[in-house]
Amino acid sequence: RSTPCISSAASDVYKRQILIYLWAGSCDITKMCGKEICIRNKDNITVNNIIRDYQSIFEYLQQFGADIILKIVDLPILSIQKWNSKHLRKNQIKPKDLQKYKEEDKILTEQISDLNKRIWLINKTAGHQPIMTSQFYFRTRGGKDKRKQKSKKVRHSVRISLNKEDGVHPGKTVSVVITKLLLLDSYTECFISVPSEDTYKSGQRKRSYSNCHSVRRRMSPAETFE
Repeated sequence: RSTPCISSAASDVYKRQILIYLWAGSCDITKMCGKEICIRNKDNITVNNIIRDYQSIFEYLQQFGADIILKIVDLPILSIQKWNSKHLRKNQIKPKDLQKYKEEDKILTEQISDLNKRIWLINKTAGHQPIMTSQFYFRTRGGKDKRKQKSKKVRHSVRISLNKEDGVHPGKTVSVVITKLLLLDSYTECFISVPSEDTYKSGQRKRSYSNCHSVRRRMSPAETFE
């Protein structure tokens, strides 16, 4: 579904070297179930579909050769339980619903982790460094967290509090960090040498860059930062 959009972007700036970022969102891996959200599938069908879309876009853009650099950004962690608790009235949520949300959160985290690993592999195979936005959501191994990992309680090792109260959109701090990651990656891909902080302070920007145009395309608007 994103191929026509990518095709249009590629055609508009063809004959220039362009940098395209693909970024899946919450709507790609979850869906509305009445007034609440839920996982699309309990197995890996959703993850396989997203990877298939990515691969089809890679195959399509091969016709443009080295003029297009395509990179995939991994998916931040999100919480079904927090989103539903935020948007539903308290009298609409029953104890059994909370338990269901927790179970789906565990499955969702496993699916996102699997998706991200496959995304990193695709980027590596294409010769690109991965953009790991999800890395901030997992606590450092060691101490109590290490014991939790041994018990395989996936959600216990996740810093979902980094997101906003709805559990889906990244909070202000992690949004800024992710934005800086993308900007730094853009410079790394487009510039021969990355402008230093001192360069910006002096108001003089280095001119040793390639003719690179950055196109950031989201597969879903659900993760738009505010």
